[in-house]
Amino acid sequence: MNGPDKAGYWEPIKVEIAMLTKLQASEIVPHTSDMNLLDTTWAFKSKRYPDVQIIKVKARFCCRGDQQVQVIDYFDTCAPVVSWTTVRILLILSVILGLNTKPVDYTCAFLHASITEDVFVSMPRWFEKEGKVLKLKRALYGLRQSPKNFFEHLRENLIKLGLTQS
Repeated sequence: MNGPDKAGYWEPIKVEIAMLTKLQASEIVPHTSDMNLLDTTWAFKSKRYPDVQIIKVKARFCCRGDQQVQVIDYFDTCAPVVSWTTVRILLILSVILGLNTKPVDYTCAFLHASITEDVFVSMPRWFEKEGKVLKLKRALYGLRQSPKNFFEHLRENLIKLGLTQS
């Protein structure tokens, strides 16, 4: 936020805060000394044309998962990852069998998954409230368990749609 484009990041920050609020990602609670409080940070990204002109700027609220303590802040972090061989085989089969394919992109993907552990993070920079912290109810970017939680969320919803896991 010290660069020449800092004014352009305020709108994406407001959009991110609105999304966190809409998805009820956290609740504001009083800070106590027994909490393992994780620091938070903002991740900024700008997409540019080849001539360096900015197309779009993004802001994402993240927590410092490197500060998490296993068994206190998280238990399991294993999330399956598809191999490129499997993706290629499925694309080849879709061409051979004449099947339709459709790309899917989740906006704020991890925020759609809930968490079961009590995880406390500092308030977003520029939005702090004295003596208050956030208790997460949703998986936030940076948490060690976020990929696993999102996979479980996605799997459960695909099963509800009638699909079966192989």
